[in-house]
Amino acid sequence: MKNRIPVDSLFALDTASHWNERILENESLERSARLRRRIVRTLERIYTLVPRADTDFGTALEDELITEQDLEELYESLSEFLQEEAHTERMLLYFPMELVPGSAWKPRTAGLIRAIETFTQTFKQKLRLLLTQKDLRANFTDGDIPEEEIRQGPLPEVVKVTHLIPPLIQKGTLEREWAESIQISGSCDTLKEDPEKNTKDSLNRDATWLRSHVSQTQEAILCSRQKHLATFAEKPTARVAWETLRDEQILITQCSSEIVQGFLEGVLTPADLGFLFKKPEVAELILIGIISVRMMVDNSADYGAFRFLVENLGSSSDSRILEALESLRNRLENARPFPKEEDVAGFKKIVEAITTDQELSEFLFPTIVAYGSRIKGYSTRNGDWDFAVLVRPGIPLGFRSLIHSRIKAHTASVGIEGKAFEFWLEERGGRFLVRDFEQPDRSLGDSSLGHILLGGAWFGEEDSIKQLYEKLLEGYLSSPHREHMLREMERDVLQYRLMHKGYHHFHREQRSACVPKDIVDCRGAFWDPGYRRLATILFLKKVFLPVI
Repeated sequence: MKNRIPVDSLFALDTASHWNERILENESLERSARLRRRIVRTLERIYTLVPRADTDFGTALEDELITEQDLEELYESLSEFLQEEAHTERMLLYFPMELVPGSAWKPRTAGLIRAIETFTQTFKQKLRLLLTQKDLRANFTDGDIPEEEIRQGPLPEVVKVTHLIPPLIQKGTLEREWAESIQISGSCDTLKEDPEKNTKDSLNRDATWLRSHVSQTQEAILCSRQKHLATFAEKPTARVAWETLRDEQILITQCSSEIVQGFLEGVLTPADLGFLFKKPEVAELILIGIISVRMMVDNSADYGAFRFLVENLGSSSDSRILEALESLRNRLENARPFPKEEDVAGFKKIVEAITTDQELSEFLFPTIVAYGSRIKGYSTRNGDWDFAVLVRPGIPLGFRSLIHSRIKAHTASVGIEGKAFEFWLEERGGRFLVRDFEQPDRSLGDSSLGHILLGGAWFGEEDSIKQLYEKLLEGYLSSPHREHMLREMERDVLQYRLMHKGYHHFHREQRSACVPKDIVDCRGAFWDPGYRRLATILFLKKVFLPVI
């Protein structure tokens, strides 16, 4: 039993994958995949040579951390990529600001000067195209998309590229006159004043203030929980739980930031935090928040003084503390997200349990598609087990409740709580298509969700997977809805959980000197230079749907 991700196999031109030779030898695919791999190799090389994500590459060039040939190769291949492929302009939303050539850069070789000129010209052309595109604002900020039953109107949208313009003007990449001449598609939010620009109040942040401040935060969290509990009758349960945790995290971060200011002023020390172990669990979350904020404020700080605090937290049995502690350790140890062995084993147990059920085998292909944060490697200990099953063509919808109950029994038998996502297939002209339903629920997939099938990890019987690649997945490579699918791939890979939580579960938060503080969402991971490095690589590797 193997698990491979279809889009990864296309990017790698993997001859050992389930794609047939006709697909992998397609001239258009080969050219596109090789160009993307060339850019990825160059980016990974220069990221290694310039390890700090907040370093401007003009400075790195002057300090001889990289060569002009490195950047010349990069900008030449990026220009080719942006000019030749459709939808590639979306990558510029995530491209590292530190890698965008600025007016202060002083290239010496004619080759690099030429490459920068071509790239900058192409960059501006693609920015104009992005000005016609709108996105849900929540996808780039907090991921808060209300359930349909509680929405009070259209979801707020934003022309996201407008947020890139101020930092690009600051760098000298764009001229102010150019920005003033642009036409923005429709109305949208762009910039607002960042409240953090105001000078913090002068407080006496000593040990006495520290105890009082923590107690006040604990009381505020208790009041917030009670307020949200009172809304259970009018909101979905999942929405109330999410809002409760969100507001609690906001209060903890605010408290932690004030305490870190005390460290910066030299009036507090790590020893002053010992009393937090004698407080309820919220105090321990505050302690983790303090260390996390300290890491953000000074990425090069010595955390030896905090390690005894981290070690003492390990005795907690509270799942939220253990989750926050796992995240903190990941960042302290520079861990990298990979699917955990126990998660991969869990998905294998699911497919084995399902495929050995003779009754279910009449309804389902002996295959599951694992997707979501567990298979991507950045889930928390309580993360969902996201997997999809594929229902054979011709199965009446009336068997759905039976299929549900059997799958639920099998997942429970292997110690997993999860609800399968379903793709009901139909056969037309020797091909499989995903059925669409008039009133689908949240567990029923439709034909617009090909990004799950192409971006998920496939587990099951080899012959079954090969048949589904040939009769189902190949159809997506000639889909007339290619742009929609690429946007969904982008959201799934770069936004959703990764931008809003997954990235910072492993990486220290960083601030970019290239980004002015009055950007509307400057605190989000979208502006983190480390996230933008990773997002560019992921876009090249996984936001990929070649035309065959």
